[in-house]
Amino acid sequence: MRLLEWLSFKRRRYLTKLNEQVALDYVAPKFENERGIVYCAGGTRYFTCAVLSLYALRKSGCVLPVEFWYLGDDEMTTGMKTLCDKFEIKHVDAFKICRGNGQSPDFLGQGSSRPFEIKPLAILYSEFKEVLYLYADIVPARNPTYLFDDARYKAKGAIFWPDFKHKHKEWLPPRSWKVFGLEYREELDFESDQILVDKEKCFKELNITLWVNINSGFYYNYFYGDKSSFHLVWRKCGREYCMNNAPPGWKWNAILQYDLDNNLLFQHLTNGKEFLEQGDLPPDFINHDMVREGYEVLKNNGL
Repeated sequence: MRLLEWLSFKRRRYLTKLNEQVALDYVAPKFENERGIVYCAGGTRYFTCAVLSLYALRKSGCVLPVEFWYLGDDEMTTGMKTLCDKFEIKHVDAFKICRGNGQSPDFLGQGSSRPFEIKPLAILYSEFKEVLYLYADIVPARNPTYLFDDARYKAKGAIFWPDFKHKHKEWLPPRSWKVFGLEYREELDFESDQILVDKEKCFKELNITLWVNINSGFYYNYFYGDKSSFHLVWRKCGREYCMNNAPPGWKWNAILQYDLDNNLLFQHLTNGKEFLEQGDLPPDFINHDMVREGYEVLKNNGL
């Protein structure tokens, strides 16, 4: 079989499997907690950033319960776990969750040098019915708890935030849509480092998104990581979602993301993790003082 024929056969086979996943019935279980926040916080840098992000959230008035997800003991030391326990952060080993559900954890990280695949796993298997997922390097500009009560979110079950347009190419070219059996749509891709989702409403979409990421070795050839998988799965399933009208902004080393009424909400330090890790943000960065205070708390606790 020639290479092009083999690739075409492989695409058809995965589309058949995807359609089978879409045709399944999905019944959401009962969840332990109603609402909460999930971070992927494995490894020293991401753990430190996540703690400082959470510290700013707490100082902003957010009291929602929190989970830190990680990939095995190499990413979460005893000292980190002790700190989590002290500050009432539940720490969750993604490897153990996979094995407990009869799923090999080998897919985590297979599609890229970064384990994008942990994100949909953490969201789906967190103990919360409604999840605000935040990337570890996000500093909140305000308490985001009000998002859960927004009528627009309640109607659709999910809020996603837009990414910038790619400087050199489309995030989602026609072939990305084709591999999902979809007609091309010219629309902004997701910037999935902040997601709000009601798992009860979107249980099907989240399960299929996880399935796509379990098969990241194939799908990541057609788009960039988990962010596009959420986008394409929601379109594949025909489920609507909320997205604000304000394009993302940029300040210093951070993407600025806005709420549904176009108020600044999240400051995503994509190019500034090392500054966040040291608690060293510029004075005009919103809540920089909270981050600095959190850094001193970390130092006083031996980290």
